[in-house]
Amino acid sequence: MKFRAFGAGMMLAALLLGGGLLYHPAPPTHAQAAPNAMAVDADAGTAGVDAVRTVNGTAAFTTAVNVTLAGSAYAGYQVELSYPAGLTFSASTQLQPGSMTLCGTPIGTPTYQSACARSSGTTTFTGQVETVDFQCAADGVFTIHMVSLAEDANFGTTTLSAQAAAINTGTADAVITCTGTGQSVPTDTPGPAATDTPPPAATATAGSPVATSTTAAGSATATSLPPEFTATPTATATGAPGADTPTTPAAGGTPGTGGGIPTLPGGGPGGTGTGPTGTIQLPNTGDGGLFGTGNAWSVLAAILAVTGLVAAGGATLLRRRAQ
Repeated sequence: MKFRAFGAGMMLAALLLGGGLLYHPAPPTHAQAAPNAMAVDADAGTAGVDAVRTVNGTAAFTTAVNVTLAGSAYAGYQVELSYPAGLTFSASTQLQPGSMTLCGTPIGTPTYQSACARSSGTTTFTGQVETVDFQCAADGVFTIHMVSLAEDANFGTTTLSAQAAAINTGTADAVITCTGTGQSVPTDTPGPAATDTPPPAATATAGSPVATSTTAAGSATATSLPPEFTATPTATATGAPGADTPTTPAAGGTPGTGGGIPTLPGGGPGGTGTGPTGTIQLPNTGDGGLFGTGNAWSVLAAILAVTGLVAAGGATLLRRRAQ
């Protein structure tokens, strides 16, 4: 809008410069009655100025821009008309009365803007200076508003002096009642206000595991360790070195056939006792010699090496066998 108003102002400035005038807008003085006045004539085809008019259908109808009072001689004018969506601009004619022949090309939308001026001197002409055609776009009552200079300082309606200063000018509107168009002006219906809807609360499903914390916040979670292995001294044989059968069997088990290594509590291969939960059971090959073949020795050595839990009595027995 400001760009268009600036363009219209430049148009009028060019006109006034061409006539030896320079436009210097001045705010109107409200302390006294306006010496000049302009008005919208609702019906340009009748005498006088009509403030209201009824139009049936969508055919173009003609209104007019009138200077209704010229108590102060003027050299030109500029006019701006605003109109609602129920009306559409169709055409216009600058009548150029009072030798106001320096005119710019009118702008039709979104507001109507036009200006004309004399090349020299002033006039006190009153009457129609322009005609403006509109069409009814919808049924309803619509106002063609003459925008004053106070409402639009860039290009409001006013008469101009020979020095291109704005003369205090009153304005008046016209009201058009449109019928028979079969249309209505759409109205903007505000949508419902946005509301924040909280998400549904989480519900537990039957049978679903529920995570619980058994430790204080920030503390490390304790992890249960397997039962610690307790080595039980193994009874040593009292026979001569190299004998196959120990004099006293290991507690909790029965020696295998042909001798062998006694088992630790808990039983195992070749034994029948039941030991505490978590004890390691050593193999008893029952082949007549301690661990039987070299493979059995390798298995036991691997087990003892991995666990690192060699009992003191077991270590003694292993050293004797190694001898």
